[in-house]
Amino acid sequence: MGSFGKKNVFRFPEEGVIRCILLLGCCLFYLYIAFHMGVGAQTGGPDERMRSLIPQCIVSGHILPSGYDGCAIYDIGYWSYAFYPQLLGAYVSASFMKVAQILGLGVALTYPFGRLASVLFGLVTLFFVSQTVSLALDKSKYKGVAACGSVVILGFWPQFAFLCSYMNNEIVALSGVAILMYSMVYGGKRGWDLKSVLCLSAGIVACGLGYLNSYGFVLISVLFFIITVLSQYRENRKESWKLIFIAGGISAILVLPFFSLNLYRYHDLLGMNVFHERQLQWMQDTGSASPQHPWTEGLVSLLLRSNFVMDTFQSFVGNFGYMAIPIPFIFCLFFFGSLLTSFGMAVPAICEAMKKTYWRLFGMGVLIACAITIFLFLYYAVCVDYQPQGRYVIYLLIPMVIVSSIGVEKGLPVEKRYVRVAFYIFCLFYAFVTIWEFKSVIAIYGWNGVSASALV
Repeated sequence: MGSFGKKNVFRFPEEGVIRCILLLGCCLFYLYIAFHMGVGAQTGGPDERMRSLIPQCIVSGHILPSGYDGCAIYDIGYWSYAFYPQLLGAYVSASFMKVAQILGLGVALTYPFGRLASVLFGLVTLFFVSQTVSLALDKSKYKGVAACGSVVILGFWPQFAFLCSYMNNEIVALSGVAILMYSMVYGGKRGWDLKSVLCLSAGIVACGLGYLNSYGFVLISVLFFIITVLSQYRENRKESWKLIFIAGGISAILVLPFFSLNLYRYHDLLGMNVFHERQLQWMQDTGSASPQHPWTEGLVSLLLRSNFVMDTFQSFVGNFGYMAIPIPFIFCLFFFGSLLTSFGMAVPAICEAMKKTYWRLFGMGVLIACAITIFLFLYYAVCVDYQPQGRYVIYLLIPMVIVSSIGVEKGLPVEKRYVRVAFYIFCLFYAFVTIWEFKSVIAIYGWNGVSASALV
């Protein structure tokens, strides 16, 4: 008789397997975009030409590039990202570029190899966001469904996919924010231990050497860690201080040398003053007007009487090239509406969690970190340069996706098979919309990769 009497029931693969397949799919998707993108206003990424000078400079032998090195200086403004201490992305890009050189690849392939750093940091972000969701729902039988959903929601968010495909520092800091969120949730669920402290340190390093606008998350996570670890080990202060010193020591050893070098070289901790001074020198030498234009009519006017909010919103969801190819507004509504719908489904669970002091403190901390990010963004627009680019506040997307993914598990009856099937079909459609949009952009705007002549 054997198996002839048994029903042939189709079974879904384990959610862990599905998650790995999704991560692999995202990786291939980002690689496809990265090797199709060029370097022009409609084919490249914003600031990538200037950003790419640093890893190229490192590969050419300047192991600690200076903003005064000829190989690190951009054509406009005497600008150089080497003045800033946030160089983690540049060193990882340089490593991939060096591999391309060793393989004997030409400049047209060596350049996109530098973009592999962004692909890597994007995958790290997706992994830790999905791990955070799984950990937050550790007692749920269907936590894997929500974790898979988080990979799709974030991985195929158009602007996130774009950031994963060209050289930029935002994706570096995004991975740091994701790791910090994971470490804080881990601390609440299982208590602070060596694993969570190492994750905390990794997040601090990625943000600290990634992008300034993510520093709110660093500040809050450090304060949150100190308060909660001291509370956790009330009866064992030695253990709490040991964990604090481990986190602080690792972070300091890896981050402070870059800031110390800035102080030594330029007498400027963050590099912003010397960056501005070089711009003034360029204006004097060339007789050119300032390439930066701050909004001078005040914050209220910026928010209520300009297109700043709408342009930022649209580029938060998706705007490709040098802010030259916004995705159709109906797609913006689809992606953001999907996010907000699942976010709303998580509200009852969040309210319940907030009854516990740890999660109430965590929630307040995340809100403050988001507020700091928005403040830095607005300050830059009013005082330095008007740039309504959603990538500067993209860090808000991490907690939003985590909460939204939890909302899927809490708000939908996922224990029913047909609901899970419907959700997976929606995820496929969600991913298809993003893939179709990128395929359309590649075809319409002629994204044919990097040519050697374009890099001259």
